[in-house]
Amino acid sequence: MWQCQVCVGTTIPRYNPFAYINRESEKFHENDNEGVDTILQSVSSILEACHPYNNTELNELADRLDKEKSPSMSAMFLNIDGNSSNFNTLLVELKRLRYSFPIIGLAETNIDEEIKNLFSIPGYSSYYQNTLKGKCKGTGVALYVRNDLNVTTVERAGFCTPDIESLFIEISNTDNPITVGVIYRPPSGDIKKFLNTMDYIVQILPKSDVHVLGDFNIDLLKESSTDTELFEDFFLQYGYAPVISIPTHERPNCRGTCIDNILTNSSESVMLSGTLPGHKIGDHTPIFEFLKTGLPKSEKQGKTWKIYDFSNTNLNKFVEQLSSDMPNLVPSAQFSEFQDLFNKTLDNTCKLAKPKETKRTPLDNTWITDGIAAAVNKKHDLRKNWTDSITDKNPAGDSVLRETFRKYRKLLQHIVNTAKNTYKCNKILENKEDSRKTWQLINELRGKSRKVVKPPFLINNERIFERRIIANEFNKYFNSIASNLNDAIEEHKIADLALKSFEDYLFPSRQQSMYLEDCTPDEIMEIVKNFENNKSSDIPIRVIKKSVHVFSETLSIYFNILMKAGKFPDILKLGKVTPVFKKGNPELLGNYRPTTQTSLWREKQPKKLMKKETIYLNVFKLT
Repeated sequence: MWQCQVCVGTTIPRYNPFAYINRESEKFHENDNEGVDTILQSVSSILEACHPYNNTELNELADRLDKEKSPSMSAMFLNIDGNSSNFNTLLVELKRLRYSFPIIGLAETNIDEEIKNLFSIPGYSSYYQNTLKGKCKGTGVALYVRNDLNVTTVERAGFCTPDIESLFIEISNTDNPITVGVIYRPPSGDIKKFLNTMDYIVQILPKSDVHVLGDFNIDLLKESSTDTELFEDFFLQYGYAPVISIPTHERPNCRGTCIDNILTNSSESVMLSGTLPGHKIGDHTPIFEFLKTGLPKSEKQGKTWKIYDFSNTNLNKFVEQLSSDMPNLVPSAQFSEFQDLFNKTLDNTCKLAKPKETKRTPLDNTWITDGIAAAVNKKHDLRKNWTDSITDKNPAGDSVLRETFRKYRKLLQHIVNTAKNTYKCNKILENKEDSRKTWQLINELRGKSRKVVKPPFLINNERIFERRIIANEFNKYFNSIASNLNDAIEEHKIADLALKSFEDYLFPSRQQSMYLEDCTPDEIMEIVKNFENNKSSDIPIRVIKKSVHVFSETLSIYFNILMKAGKFPDILKLGKVTPVFKKGNPELLGNYRPTTQTSLWREKQPKKLMKKETIYLNVFKLT
């Protein structure tokens, strides 16, 4: 297209080899356009609509898409140019965005998979490819995926060679399962070897819903380039298309290049794409895409349902009513009477007539203050002032502006790193007397966190989303573990293999060897007083401490009756079992272990009483 000098200076260079299709389609009547390739027309529209977004535009875009339908899948990619140097800066930029991309791809991480947990993003799981051996810079790819997404690594598509580095995953619990990969092509690599490996990768990947994020170091804006032509012929051959058409890498006084991109073989699923120049790290601009694929439904972050109100007023009413009703209780071997009275009184005095939703502000990366965010804004403004001063006559730009930007950027990086380190150190010092909180902080620094159990799960070779079915299958699996072990032991016995019984390891039984003292109310009150308030329980510990003087005498009678009878009430054998992910495929039940939160009266019994009870039951069983 012919343009005047003003338009040439303001128009963004754009890659779109399919633009002619849109122009040609306008020549056809609406009912006579069978010859127009609708797929290429869709790609052309995406490339034409691709443009730079500022922070406000991105958030308005995300809000608008969420209102039109359920939250959509989206992905962002950035060449970070070294985690050690720029990861904290990335965390600041992500917080400035205020929109959380479910998938974040990185290139040139320069770190191996073994230390990935040192570079964590709250709410995300990380997947890293090892770096090229003997190379400390310009290597490494990674994917960060939001915790509510089920991920399986595609091992066969992972490579780390001088010509290509790749990492691929499959996400199964979206509207349509998708495959996402991240690729880095070193600029010194052989283009033909790169394309040969890409040829193998695309053939083992699904034929649709594949999205490849990457820094390909092939400039699509460079005309008459052999590398560009080979790359273009390759992705067109396999039905892939790029979604980014504008510069993604810019150096001062240099022409912008489109070397970062997102390739997909399902262009019809892409709603829009763009770049985020206001969040550059180094010379690379983040790129992104929004898909029509919906995200799994999940509870809103920062919100919880409140069922009980344990205010001081309500607790005083609870203690008063319990003091009135407890003397009328006649202890027996049925512990359910005590539990029913306690729970009924708690419901009458503290349970809300209608549960209400409360908001809790998440404390992710609280070291990133408003001041740091404002300083980053100023850094970008200083960079723009310097680059705007670059002309053909002065290719280095204004030297004062350039030096001001460089000094400010260096100082800000030091401030960001210091702010994070100081915050973590202060938190550890604040909790140095509490080993539990100290280890919790250490695990946060290591990136170790418990993953959320989320559907679907593979059951009888079928992906199941129904939570009730999943819960029942988990119950069956956990209950079958012991029986399967017993069956294995029986098989060994049949094979005449000598296996000892647990009784072979016990000392001979002596019936007159011990004496059990009765439990007393004072003993219960003393041990309850030492309970930790933050321990997990179905009833808050502060409620127990507030009322222990009321029920300690009755509870001691119950304990003594039960120990003398050699019985343990069935109602106290119930527990809330939570599956905890170990490793491997998160869709397989066998990759989870059970943890149990039992009733408070069982879990929180005094250790001394637990010891008495256990000894008595063992003796009772053996005799």
